[in-house]
This record gives sequence, structure tokens and C-alpha cells, in this order.
Amino acid sequence: MVREAEAFIEQFVHEMKETFEQNLKSITLCGSYVRGDNTEDSDMDVYCLFECLTAEDLFAVGGIIQKLPSLYAKFELNTQCLTVDEYLHQGFARAFVSPISYFESRVIYGEDFRIRPSREDFISFFESVISETIMSIRHYMTSLESMESLMDGRLKRWVLKPLCVALRAERYIMTGNYPRNYTELLGQSAGLSQTKAIEWILDKTQLHRDIAESPQNVLATLLNISTEVSRRVADVGKQMEDM
Repeated sequence: MVREAEAFIEQFVHEMKETFEQNLKSITLCGSYVRGDNTEDSDMDVYCLFECLTAEDLFAVGGIIQKLPSLYAKFELNTQCLTVDEYLHQGFARAFVSPISYFESRVIYGEDFRIRPSREDFISFFESVISETIMSIRHYMTSLESMESLMDGRLKRWVLKPLCVALRAERYIMTGNYPRNYTELLGQSAGLSQTKAIEWILDKTQLHRDIAESPQNVLATLLNISTEVSRRVADVGKQMEDM
């Protein structure tokens, strides 16, 4: 599968270069295919930076994608197209590219326009993700979400995945080291209560077993983890404000 993915992206880059020539400045691959934890459910995310960008250019990118062979039956190549000026000077980078993308991306063609995020950038990003995660957990608790609905994938989609995104950001804020995948995150979280959430996302069988035993305990554990790391990062933010 690695070879198929490499051949796929190589063909995409080739077609983009042939079509846009000097107007195409950079292509950056992001997400699971860079982290190395992609599955058959994973899409391929790419950012394409241009000198200038017209409606015709966007339709041309769509034509290139449409002609590419698919990796899987439900596979989708997600492209974000913008100009270098939009990325560097008009705030598009902040609006569309989260801080974690710097560590979960790889320039596969052209110049590297990525900007290393600051600790403050990560704190702001963390606060946004963790607040939504906490509110999702609280919603499931107050709605007395059933065991069956928690097992159907929504707990992983709306709580565990975003929580682990927040935990990656938290580890970078606290240690300066960014864990690019779940295994690294688990190692860097050793001795902390948050390891339970990471173990659950790595072991679906164990998660379902624990939900079957007590969905309330699973939700309570996730809430405790989320509120604990939220307070921890908030303390760091206050210390930085006082400096």
C-alpha cells in the first residue's frame, strides 16, 4: 500500500507540474499519510500553493484529480488551493492550517513555506479543541447515551480522536516534543492519566469491552482526563502571561 500511495502522489505532482509550470510554487502532503497511520478509511490531504490563482486553475486541479486512479473504492484526495501571498500575508495559514500541521506535513514539491508555530499558537489551538471535546463528553453524559451508540463509532469520532489531537498539542506545550502518532503519544504520556484515552483509541476491542461493562465509567474517565489537561495547559498560559 505504501508503494501505491507513493505512486499515486507522484502522478498527482507530475500532472500538477505539467499543467501549471512556474505558477505552482509548492505542494505539501498532510495528515495520516505523513504520520504513517493511514488506513483504508484515510483520505489524502494536500495543500497546493500558487503564485496566482484563478477559477480556471481550480477547475483544472479538479480535472487532474478526476483522472487519477483511486487508491480505494471510497478514497478521496482533498486539496486546498491558495496563493503564497494568501498563506503568508492574508491570514489563510492561521485560518486553514492548524499548528499540528507543521509537524504532520511534508513538502513533496517546491518551496517550503511552512511557518513553525509558537507555543502561544499551540495553546490557542489546544483550547479550541479541548473545549469542544469536553462539551461533547458532557452532552453524551447528560443525554444518557446508550452503550450501542457509543460503540458505533461516534465516541471515537467526536471524543477520542479530537482528545488525542489535544493531547498531542498538550505534550508539545509541556515538553517541546511533538508526538506524531499514537504510539509516540502513548510513550510521552507515560505515568499520566491520559494514557487510558490513548490505549482506547489504539485498542478498539478493549474500548468496547469497557463500554459494555460501564459506559458511564468510560465517559467519566474521558471527562476527568479532558478537564485535567485543560487545567494543566491553562496554568501554563497564566504563567506565560505573568512573565
